[in-house]
Amino acid sequence: MLGVTVALRPFDRVPWEVPGVIAIKLLVHPLIVFGLMLLFGPFAQPWAATAVLMAALPPALNVFVIARQNNTWIEPASVAVLIGTFASVVTLTSVMWFIQSGRLVFP
Repeated sequence: MLGVTVALRPFDRVPWEVPGVIAIKLLVHPLIVFGLMLLFGPFAQPWAATAVLMAALPPALNVFVIARQNNTWIEPASVAVLIGTFASVVTLTSVMWFIQSGRLVFP
């Protein structure tokens, strides 16, 4: 059902909320998790890195499913999943690079 909704969605009308939601999910959420890992740590590097990577993942299909069940915000949810997935190619790859290169270290 998500594929049909996204396929039928005109891309000239992206709801105004979607860029903010995507920015919060892909940028702010991983930073909050990183801060919490530092605040409540120490945690082993693999666990902390996994938590930050999980936070950096794009919005999932469950956003669309919840919107569909409540019959509200269906089209913006589908656009958020689509754009978030595209944008996460850059953000998730960057987080992985920071972790792999040792620039994102957990004490």
